[in-house]
Amino acid sequence: MTELGGTTINEYTLDKDYDLISVLYHALQGVENAGKYRQDAERENSPEVADFMREVQEQNNRIARRAKELLFKQKQV
Repeated sequence: MTELGGTTINEYTLDKDYDLISVLYHALQGVENAGKYRQDAERENSPEVADFMREVQEQNNRIARRAKELLFKQKQV
């Protein structure tokens, strides 16, 4: 493993690729978690919190889509 700019990577993965993959993973985790929290809010009759969690899901979906776009774009260069 090598240390490049703070992120430890192997010899086959560039720092920026690892970072994009990490952001993608965490954004998708955020979508899943916010979905569970939204269900909790709906079950507890809290529409304001449910709406907020829906917004969180949407934002994380946008982030995940953008990270995927950048990953694919980087691999085409």
